[in-house]
Amino acid sequence: MDKPLLEIQNLVSTKSKGGNEKIFKIEVPFKTIVNLSATGLVADLDMFLLSACDRNACIAYSGKSGVNSENISVTLNQGAYYIVLDGY
Repeated sequence: MDKPLLEIQNLVSTKSKGGNEKIFKIEVPFKTIVNLSATGLVADLDMFLLSACDRNACIAYSGKSGVNSENISVTLNQGAYYIVLDGY
């Protein structure tokens, strides 16, 4: 497997379940492997990767139970993407 160009680690949210989600926008300059990691969680959060800022545009998801780290590794084409950390 190729080495990822973009690695985003330690996305940290201190919010608890409920309330607004945390959204991060990233720009991918060209097709590459992207690794996302949300660690140090204090609540049970899920991580979504969206191709547009729309709940129907989900292209990857990590939903481990408890405060376990959430991880996504995916090959993305050039463009804008959104990372969402969400409690429920």
